[in-house]
Amino acid sequence: MKLFPFSFGRAAPPEAKASRTSALVALLGGHRAQWTPRDYGALAREGYQRNAIAYRCVRLIAQGVGELRPVLTQEGREDAAHPLLDLLAQPNARLSGPGLMEALASHLLLSGNGYVEAVSVGEQVRELHVLRPDRKQFDRLKEELEANFSGSGNAGRPLLLEGGLDWRPLSLTPKDMDFLEAKNAAAREIALAFGVPPMLLGIPGDATYANYAEASRVLWRQTVLPLGRRLLHEMCLWLGPAYGSGRLQLEPDLDAIEALHGEREALWRRVSEASFLTEDEKRQAVGYGARG
Repeated sequence: MKLFPFSFGRAAPPEAKASRTSALVALLGGHRAQWTPRDYGALAREGYQRNAIAYRCVRLIAQGVGELRPVLTQEGREDAAHPLLDLLAQPNARLSGPGLMEALASHLLLSGNGYVEAVSVGEQVRELHVLRPDRKQFDRLKEELEANFSGSGNAGRPLLLEGGLDWRPLSLTPKDMDFLEAKNAAAREIALAFGVPPMLLGIPGDATYANYAEASRVLWRQTVLPLGRRLLHEMCLWLGPAYGSGRLQLEPDLDAIEALHGEREALWRRVSEASFLTEDEKRQAVGYGARG
C-alpha cells in the first residue's frame, strides 16, 4: 500500500515567540471573537459550503480537471492501450477516473494538499483511492453541498418566512447600492483568487472579456489546464516506474476540450498546410506523440 501526497507548498514550521517582560496582562471585554476551528471540515464548511462564489469557483475548476482525457506516450510514441490508462479510467470499483481527478483537484484548491492511496498486489497497482486531507470520509459533506447548491430542484426555491412576516419589494437606497457594489467587489476578488473570470459567475461589473466563450477559454488555459497537467505529471512520475523502465508521459487531450475548439481548429489548419512537416512532426506540433 502506497500513499502519495500532493501539495501546493509546504508550510513553514511555527515560529516560537517569547516576551522580554516578566508578566503579561490581557484585558478582555464582554464579548469574544468566535474563530473557525482550524481543521479541514470546519474550514471547508465556512469558506466553501457557505460561500456560493467560492463553491462555484472550486466546482468549475475541479469539474474541468475531471473532464480532461489523458493521452499517454511511451518513449515519445502514443500508446492508447497502456494499462496505466485503464487504471486512471477506473481507479477502483466505486470511483471513475473523472471522479478521482475532480476530488483530488477539489482537495488541493480547498486545503492545498491532496492524498492518493495506491493498493498493489505484488508489484502491480490495482486500485487508487483519494483520501481527504484530514484522512476522513467526506460523503456527508458532499451530500450537503449537492442538496444545498445543485440540481434544478433547488433553482428558484421560495423564501419561507415564519411568525406572520411577509416580503415586500423595496427600492434600493444609495446605501444599499453601495453595499451591493462592495459585495460584488468581494465576489470578484474571490473569483480572481481562484483564477475564474467573474463573467462566468454572473458577477456584474466585469467587462474584461468580450464574451462568455472568451472568458471560458481563459479559464481553461490559465487555470484548469495548468492544474490538470500538474496532476497528470505527478501521477505519471509516481505510478510510471511500476510499468517498466520506459519513459512515460501523460498529457491532456486538448482536442477533447470544447472551449478550445476554435483555437485548436486554427492550429490544425496551419499544421496541415505545412507540407514540409512529416506526419509524426505534425502530430507532435499539435500535442500528440508519434505513432507507434
